[in-house]
Amino acid sequence: MFSLIGAMFFALRQHRRRQLFANILPAHIAVQIFGVATVFVAILKVFLIFNTSSTIHYKTEERKSEEVALWFLGQYLGEKYEGKSLTVVVAPPNYADQNQEIRLKGLRDGLKSRMIFEKVEVPFNKRKGKRIRRAYTYQNLDSLLKSKLKADVILLLIGFPRHYYEMEFWRAQKLPDVFSYRGQSMEIDLDIKDGLVDGFITINPNNRFKGSEENKAEMTADFFNRHFIFATPDNIDKVLNEYPALFFSPKK
Repeated sequence: MFSLIGAMFFALRQHRRRQLFANILPAHIAVQIFGVATVFVAILKVFLIFNTSSTIHYKTEERKSEEVALWFLGQYLGEKYEGKSLTVVVAPPNYADQNQEIRLKGLRDGLKSRMIFEKVEVPFNKRKGKRIRRAYTYQNLDSLLKSKLKADVILLLIGFPRHYYEMEFWRAQKLPDVFSYRGQSMEIDLDIKDGLVDGFITINPNNRFKGSEENKAEMTADFFNRHFIFATPDNIDKVLNEYPALFFSPKK
């Protein structure tokens, strides 16, 4: 902005010396043009500063909402499986999104050390471009889960990958209780009904949380129930009736 003001006065001086726009614009018009441009740039800069600040605030609140979701799940697991072992499957650091750590924090806060906690990274294939979904494969997850069959509970903090139902893991004689946070949802209702998946948490598509100055994430069960869905074998029919598109499967 200050550079533009300097340019305005420089142009005016050069114009008066008949070295700039001398045959095109009168001096007062040249000044007006540069003046309007300067004001426009100043307004735009102020707008961007405030808009960036608001965006950061909103994103912070939205990240915190995921912390609330895992806090709620941590409380549920801690109460139901106190003293049991919990294996939490996460993405490798170079593939994890910026919310993975805050989810883990929420989970630990909810558990309150009531379970034997183990965090493991599932191997990802080398991605091509930005196609992370294809880097997280059911084959790699299958290998990991088959090595964790002795765990009491498994939580997929990154959800199921595509075609997860093809894993040999499901054919084991005795399965751990399996929970998933977001990720693959298509037809997962069938596996919840069959008892293969014991819980699935995802964002409420009808009431997705959007952070703002007035709308802040709250570490409460009420906040969770407004903005998230927790599908279990006990409530899957109710969830399916209320959110049929959540488990939508295209016609084959």
